[in-house]
Amino acid sequence: MSDILVENWTVPVHALIRGELTDYIHVHHCIEIVTVLEGGAKLHMGNAEYTLTSGCTTVVFPSIAHMYTWGYGMKCCYCTVSRGVLSRFGDVFTSYLPVDPVVSETPGELTDIFLKLTSLLTDKGPYREQRQSGYAELLISGLLPLLEIRKVRSISGDNIERIMRYYNENISKKITLSEVADDLNISRTYITSIFRRYFGTTPSKYLTAIRIMEAKRMLLEEKRSLTDIALSSGFQSVRTFNRVFSDNAKMTPTQYRKTELERLRK
Repeated sequence: MSDILVENWTVPVHALIRGELTDYIHVHHCIEIVTVLEGGAKLHMGNAEYTLTSGCTTVVFPSIAHMYTWGYGMKCCYCTVSRGVLSRFGDVFTSYLPVDPVVSETPGELTDIFLKLTSLLTDKGPYREQRQSGYAELLISGLLPLLEIRKVRSISGDNIERIMRYYNENISKKITLSEVADDLNISRTYITSIFRRYFGTTPSKYLTAIRIMEAKRMLLEEKRSLTDIALSSGFQSVRTFNRVFSDNAKMTPTQYRKTELERLRK
């Protein structure tokens, strides 16, 4: 099983044109923005799955575990913006979360700004970082009014990472909330509060969600049996795996593998 990768970007703004997206579960302190120019991808975030097509933009807030599938052979503008730049927006990125992280129709002027931002990656002229930050602020300022956001309590990013790491490292085990609380020396109430207010779910449902995310990745990338994938992603039996996966994806693991692989070959 691949780990939840904690990415630590050290540059204020990193923007470029990409032909694929990150197909493993990852999290970072920065904001991530993706505008699809051609093709498409699927964004997986907790229990939710979002389809990104040409013209869509997704905005992933800091400290949210996510991954992409069906993201090869596409073309997109990709950008990460660090805490330093985000701090200029007050508490938006520490106390709020989007109800839906996808803008289905990105205004042309914002796409133009994004393209200008990505062109600065190889620019050797003066004040490049300042210009990157300026374009990033313009992009974020234009996107935020297009998102419905909800208030959540500000929570330590370090604690979020500790908890996610714990669940990830024990994904194949049958763990309880009490065990998590004891091992991390954090109260059960606080852990539950983090999941409910920050991820909009319970600890057990989050664990199931990352197991499903990992199973989807293995179904598409690895030629392994369903039994092997079920056990490797933390399910105790193929029967349980089939039931939980079908409830989540609205199709069986076998159907999912066939459908998505056929889509990738087109």
